Amino acid sequence: MSILITTTAQRNAAHNGKSHSANPPVIAMTFLFEGQQLQVIGREAWMLHLLMTRGDKGVTTLEVPGARLSHYVMKLRRKSLDIETADERHSGPFAGSHGRYVLRSSITVLKLLRAGEVCDAA
Repeated sequence: MSILITTTAQRNAAHNGKSHSANPPVIAMTFLFEGQQLQVIGREAWMLHLLMTRGDKGVTTLEVPGARLSHYVMKLRRKSLDIETADERHSGPFAGSHGRYVLRSSITVLKLLRAGEVCDAA
């Protein structure tokens, strides 16, 4: 008997039909928000970039399973970013509701760092 162990990223890549090697996740971002330069790293950077790229469509845990979206959104809100949560109903064997997160703040990205890229020391 063999057991196959995969990471969440591998499962999501297989589910989405995409490979992270072609477009590595954002791991750091520097941006302007209301005249102030801010930086986020790790999952906060990944989440903010995801919210930016999704635009008004937003993102839900149904679309990105395994990630703690509400936690990353909470941390971004602590930086005063306006992120809307719209409640949506869903059916199925585990019917209920989920939140759709949409970035409402206007930000200007100054710098992105993706996994595998070299960071400037300057």
